[in-house]
Amino acid sequence: MPVRNGGRDLDEALTSILGQTFGAFELIAVDDGSTDETPSRLRRASEEDPRVRVIVSPGTGFVAAVNAGIAASVSDWIARMDADDRSHPERLARQVAHLDAHPEVDLLGTSVRVIDAAGTPVSTIRFPLDQAVIALSLRTETPFCHGTVMMRRAALIAAGGYRSDRFPAEDYDLWCRLATAGARLANLDQPLYDYRLSAGGVSRTINERQQVMATEIGVEYGRQAPTLPGVREVWRAAGAIAHQVADGEVDARALARTSRSTRQSIVPWVNSRRWAGAGAALAGALRAETAYRLRRARRERG
Repeated sequence: MPVRNGGRDLDEALTSILGQTFGAFELIAVDDGSTDETPSRLRRASEEDPRVRVIVSPGTGFVAAVNAGIAASVSDWIARMDADDRSHPERLARQVAHLDAHPEVDLLGTSVRVIDAAGTPVSTIRFPLDQAVIALSLRTETPFCHGTVMMRRAALIAAGGYRSDRFPAEDYDLWCRLATAGARLANLDQPLYDYRLSAGGVSRTINERQQVMATEIGVEYGRQAPTLPGVREVWRAAGAIAHQVADGEVDARALARTSRSTRQSIVPWVNSRRWAGAGAALAGALRAETAYRLRRARRERG
């Protein structure tokens, strides 16, 4: 958990992550040159809970702070947490359970509940669930909320960690490099994390630069991506989500998100001259949109 001048939100973040029902972890908090009460807040947390280890970084920036935390960790798995957000009590437990049940997965995120600066829920954001859909969606956008991810340390190190020259889209860059290297990526369709909309958030203060960088990363991924999922694979993936929705395992909006993310990636894949990617994206969008509309029609008929 990197932090610079965390303020009062830091206490909420610490309380939420240290209050997890899964408690077998170490929290590495990296103080990136804070000038407010952050050092004393972190020191107090480490005195009260032996799982907290504080590292002081010389204020060289977010990416350097994250990489310092990774270098200091010893676990096979690394979970991210932002210092102004909140993790729901079951977050780590549910991620660990899914990873135990699916050992092929190297990175796992979750859906998020968006909150305002005061902590009031505003909306929910869902992300693509399946590797096939994620691989296609990466051409146009990040299919993860950074603070929710749990990553296999070996895969993260093999990909080269976070790159400072890709800030402020360093997370999107890492996901693309992981996918290119053959890592398996997934999301849980459960909002287990509160993402705070705050004026000081990195993503909102340098949004224009982030968008330019993200476009460059997406183009590079389009060129370097390995064999993309085919039409049949993406068709089956969308169908599997439809079955999960029918069984009540995931929210129906997961289908809408699948349709939207694959539909948005069609033109970029065409521009990259990756015709198979464009065709697979079209197939996924059609299958997911059709299933979503059929389900909505059934509900309207009662």
